[in-house]
Amino acid sequence: MKSPLQLFNDRTIQFKLGFVLLIPLMLLVYVTMEYLLLERDRQLQAELNVATFQFIVKLDHAAHNLALERRLSAGFIASRGQQQQLELQRKKTNQQLSELYQDLEQGEKSKVIFEHHEVVEFKLLLQKLDDIRAQIDREEIGKQALHNSFQFFSKANARLLYLIQESVSNVSQLGLAKQSRALYALLGIKERAGQERGRLNSFFSSGKVSINASIEINHYIHDQQVKLEEFFHHATTEHAKHYRDHIALMEEESLRSYRELFLSRMEKQEKLEKLRGLLGFGGMIHNFKNYVIRGSDGSRQKFEQNYSQVVKLLMQYRALKGMSAEELRLLDIV
Repeated sequence: MKSPLQLFNDRTIQFKLGFVLLIPLMLLVYVTMEYLLLERDRQLQAELNVATFQFIVKLDHAAHNLALERRLSAGFIASRGQQQQLELQRKKTNQQLSELYQDLEQGEKSKVIFEHHEVVEFKLLLQKLDDIRAQIDREEIGKQALHNSFQFFSKANARLLYLIQESVSNVSQLGLAKQSRALYALLGIKERAGQERGRLNSFFSSGKVSINASIEINHYIHDQQVKLEEFFHHATTEHAKHYRDHIALMEEESLRSYRELFLSRMEKQEKLEKLRGLLGFGGMIHNFKNYVIRGSDGSRQKFEQNYSQVVKLLMQYRALKGMSAEELRLLDIV
């Protein structure tokens, strides 16, 4: 019986060459297949990156239109004006949401980018939109409608920003990932600025400012500062320069007067409280009463001290920004 080596030697040259080349050929096929699979994965990931960024832009469009409707709704509730603009904006919002729903439900890549329950929760929230609009249109519940609409639109945009954040985490290409993170930070700034402007308008319309109002406004300002730091961390040099040269100036100009007026009113409130304390029964009135009854130098000195403090406060009050002619006239009487 021949050995395997003898059997191999009895074969033709072609067989021997084929056998010798078989292993390298199999290795070459394996390496080629691995390379093709790797390239396919890279291509799929690149397509997913592009699709994700496109979703971020679509989500931004939806958030932008909801923010515009929030602002116009607040203006309509306050004055019952701009109804035509509000109706037009509602149509734009509906169109953006309809397109977004279609992409979320039918797009194959959306199933990879988003968790199913996240999309369901967003759609469930937006089912309340018609009811909120009906409340806005009812003039007799203006104050409650203003509160409910602000809360609803802010919550809807918070959900959209969350979806954008989830989208950003799926972008793997370095340059596109940094661009996506910068965009997300910028959208966060825009939303907080819109909320701040809306709440400031609400406080001015009602004529009421409080410590809670100050805390809320400071919260919005702080969030904008944090997001601005994130933006500059991820933005390209060109994008950062464009923001400083154009967007920052416009945002600062649009919010500065609101903030200054709000802070002025908060200062007025603070100084009025101090005046009440100095003029009230624990202050000048009390010390003057004791001086009249007892004639003591201590009561007279306390009264004079209170008087000096009141005069100083009135001068500070007069110097505050946003003082009306009527307020100045009353101060002159005092």
